[in-house]
Amino acid sequence: MKQPILLSSFLLLIIAATAQPKGNIQPAVDLPKAGVENKYVYTPPQELSLPEKVRARVLYFNKGYVVKKILMEKTGEKYVFSLKVPDSTGLLMMGVIDYYNRIYDNNDKKGYLIYLYDEKGKQIDTASYLETKMTGGGFASALLEIKKPATELLKNYEAAFKQNPALIKTADYFEYLSLLYREKKDAVRPELLKYAQEMMAISNDEQKWELANRIYGILNMPEKQKEVEEKCRRTFPKGSTAANKALDIIMDESATEENVLSAMASYKQNFGDIPQNEIESFYYRLIRICKKNNDMQGMLKYGHQLENKLYAASLFNPIAWELAGGSIEGEPINLEGAKALMETALPWIWKMRDEGFVTEDPDELMGAEIYYTDTYAMILYKMKEYDSAYYYQNSIAGKDPGVGEGNERLALYAEPSKGVLFAKEMIEPQLLKGFNSPSMVEQLKNIYVKLNLPEQTFLDIKKKNSVLVQQRLKEELMKKYGTQQAPDFRLKDINGNLVSLTSLKGKVVVLDFWATWCGPCKSSMPYMQQLVNQYKENKEVEFFFIDCFEKKEEKKMIANASKLLKDGKYDFKVLLDADDKTANDYEVMYIPARFVIDKQGKLAFTDPEEKQIPMMIETILSK
Repeated sequence: MKQPILLSSFLLLIIAATAQPKGNIQPAVDLPKAGVENKYVYTPPQELSLPEKVRARVLYFNKGYVVKKILMEKTGEKYVFSLKVPDSTGLLMMGVIDYYNRIYDNNDKKGYLIYLYDEKGKQIDTASYLETKMTGGGFASALLEIKKPATELLKNYEAAFKQNPALIKTADYFEYLSLLYREKKDAVRPELLKYAQEMMAISNDEQKWELANRIYGILNMPEKQKEVEEKCRRTFPKGSTAANKALDIIMDESATEENVLSAMASYKQNFGDIPQNEIESFYYRLIRICKKNNDMQGMLKYGHQLENKLYAASLFNPIAWELAGGSIEGEPINLEGAKALMETALPWIWKMRDEGFVTEDPDELMGAEIYYTDTYAMILYKMKEYDSAYYYQNSIAGKDPGVGEGNERLALYAEPSKGVLFAKEMIEPQLLKGFNSPSMVEQLKNIYVKLNLPEQTFLDIKKKNSVLVQQRLKEELMKKYGTQQAPDFRLKDINGNLVSLTSLKGKVVVLDFWATWCGPCKSSMPYMQQLVNQYKENKEVEFFFIDCFEKKEEKKMIANASKLLKDGKYDFKVLLDADDKTANDYEVMYIPARFVIDKQGKLAFTDPEEKQIPMMIETILSK
């Protein structure tokens, strides 16, 4: 189980994929008005299998981007929910998700659109443009996987600017130019520079200057960025640029505890009424510093100082997970410290639950309890406290819709706690139902050896499981991509050589989509290098690392990727997806994103955790 889970496994990600044109979300009245509470009715497509509880994810723009997550009530075959948005909100963009933010229905990547009306029953006239604004700026793409062709978005922007020239002086025009730059690269550079100069010429307007600064960032002009930042800070010492600069220490890995405490005191003094999440960010850095120094007492101290104990627990959990090795297979760093953190965090959650603490999503506490109990059970297992590990893992069994790895770990803990035969009887029914788990297959194989049971019986179970898994995967891949065939590509490597997927037929291919600016991508690279080394001599397996979403010209991409490889001593075959076409073809919505392709060029697995990749490779090779 990833910690925390957003998309807990490759299988459930595919189940969540949406190509469901028959569903709809409709207001209960003909002319839903902004500023009042409206009821909405969701009718799901007949063929769509939904979990027990689903949410509406609602996006809109009103003085800023807003996202809502609303639990829907099931009534017969339909679902209902209510929502009130501020006056002048013109458009709602909706989709259907579960607690873990997995998307089940986004109207075939178009979103369900609800246009709102004013008190006189007139449609708010900004609505049509808002669809382009929310999609073109990436807001809807990130949260609902809404996709529109760039050419269509650009035309819509241009039509809006023609109709309302004042928009050219807003961030909307910046979003338009950014999209245009992604499409045409250096041909747009002069226009971007001209716009930045125009923004800087507007006197005493920090927002306009910040737009210019963002343009210089896109164009990779750090000196100009620095110049603009300094001008903003001098002119607006209490403005957003100065405030953001003061928060830089939160990302400074070299900062000391004293540095952060001093910066937090100064920030409170200089910037007045401060949102709670910003203060919590300082505590996050303090806790991370204490973790780096192996100061458990410091971590616990700063956690207790946070008023929001749900947030405090959410800080402790990933640190404990990391200290425990980051996975069942990972080497523990400090099990005693990890245990201390979770034995503090879990009682916070239990206390909030027992006191009826209310969150925006009614199941948020349940989700936190599942995540953190899962972490705690793994820690106990690694400390050889097998009975306790089984007890806690079993306490969350069946509560998590994404129980894939939870089931695997429960079976793993059962063996030393309840006995080999108990574990066997737990695993076999799940495999015979088509549960996709190479690790449980391997565990069952070892159990058959331990119990001296007929190998053929195990092989029959394995074969049936494989057939069922492949049938399900095929159905789910067809729903997501319309085909099992992996999209072909022709990309240059950093030496200028062309590589295509069709040229790799007959090999198992692992694709890792990443970017030089992506922290999680870089964190996973040491392990990915281990995998590259593991299969280096195997001519049937190839790894390719596709550099994407860089928004840089190819020459700069090569320089940045080469430096990263050299600094990290990585032996990766890097391919350059300069126009992001391959990432879009594979529908990559976040990175790192990985795909395992079989010898026939078909998608075998999507979005595996890096630790799962060896089992997946071996599954394909063993066929």
